[in-house]
Order: sequence, then C-alpha cells, then structure tokens
Amino acid sequence: MRRISALLAALGIAALLATAAQTANTARFKLRGTVTYVVDGDTVDVRLTSGRTERIRLIGIDTPERGRCDAAEATTYARSLAQGRAAVLQGDATQPTRDRYGRLLAYVWIGDRDLGYQQLARGLARVYVYDRAFQRLGAYQQAERAGKTRSDGIWHACTSPAPQPSGKCDPSYPGVCIPPPPPDSTARTSPTRTSAWSAPTRTASTATTTASAARTDSVALKLLEELTRRQNREPLAQAEEVRVARDDRHALARG
Repeated sequence: MRRISALLAALGIAALLATAAQTANTARFKLRGTVTYVVDGDTVDVRLTSGRTERIRLIGIDTPERGRCDAAEATTYARSLAQGRAAVLQGDATQPTRDRYGRLLAYVWIGDRDLGYQQLARGLARVYVYDRAFQRLGAYQQAERAGKTRSDGIWHACTSPAPQPSGKCDPSYPGVCIPPPPPDSTARTSPTRTSAWSAPTRTASTATTTASAARTDSVALKLLEELTRRQNREPLAQAEEVRVARDDRHALARG
C-alpha cells in the first residue's frame, strides 16, 4: 500500500514539473509573420506564417490609450515602423504567454529593431512591469531615460490634444462618453424673467393689447347704441306717419 502511495505521489510531482516546463517553454516561443494592423502604440495584429492571425501586446511598455493625449503619435510611429513588414515575435520566460484579454505577449522585432524599445526611446511610451520584471527591463529603462529628454514626447506638454467629445458627451470625462446632465430650466430662464431689458417690452406689449381691447369695446358699444336707437326710432316714425295720414283724411272729410 505504501508503494502505491509513493508511486502516486511521484507521478503527481512529475506531472507538475512537466506542466511547469511546458508553460516555461511556451513563453520562450519565437514566431514569424507580417504585421497586418497597428491597433495602437503597444498592440499590433500579426499574420503568422501558419496563416493564423494573432493580436500581440508588446511586453514591457505602455503607450497612451486611443483618445488620450499623444496616442495618435504613438500609433503613427508604430505604424511607420511595423505596418506591412515582416516581424519576429519573441516570448519571455518570465511572463505569461497571454494576458487576460487573450492577447499574445511578445517582443516584436522588425528587422534588428525592437518595436517596444523604439517607442520608449522616442518618448512615446513608459516602461510597464506587470507582476514581475521582464528580461529586457534594464535595456527598456535605459531607452525610457533617453525618451524623457525629448520635448515632443509624453513626458512633456501635450503635443496633440485629445479629440474633443461630441455635444452629447460630458467634457468632464475625456476617456468615456457620459451624457451631460439635463439643463436647469429654472436657472436658465430666471435671468430672462428678471432681466431689466425684457420688462419694458412686456409692459409695452401689455399696454398695447389693453388699449386695443378698449378701442374694440368702445366701437362695439357705439354700434350697439346706434342699433338700439334705430330700433327705437322705427316704431316712432311709423306712428307719426299713421297720425299724419289720419289727420289728412279728417281734413279732406271736413272740406
């Protein structure tokens, strides 16, 4: 029984060692392909010689995200170096094979130039250590120091302003689009109601309307009075005509 337990333990240890060795080996990969698309300053798409396309996150650097200051410069520079060119992807045994987004982690070599190193030396990237140091950390720190001396990089005043948010986005949140709060209608209309220049306009308008209504009422009253007089006058005239005709008949009879 003890033999079986010892054998199982030995097999378990061997399996763990084999898994660790396999993980380390996969991190030391070297692949070849062509850069088909530059996503931003530290991420590119590469079509491997096998025909598979991988999204590559450069090890050891971080460039401004899209929409941030100098992000366009970092992307443009990476594109000028790598777009459409043959690339060698080199893994690092100290780093995971992929990040949490599934991107392959690698150094990207374009000819004899390390793309991440070039971004640092150009002043368009920062050294980025995730979890533990990577193999080329010393060289990258040296490149970063050189990049900091440049006046047109991310270490100095912004050379390219971030895109302005649209009218539907709150400018207080430059990285995302959050709708602005609804306007305060009371605050917006209150000055108009109390402004000095608008009061005379409303007073004059009110006075004009009142005077016009008064004139209309006066005319209507006069018409009503005239109509009443006519109606009262017509019976009187008819009675007078009857009286005159009667008198005429009496005069003729006497004559």
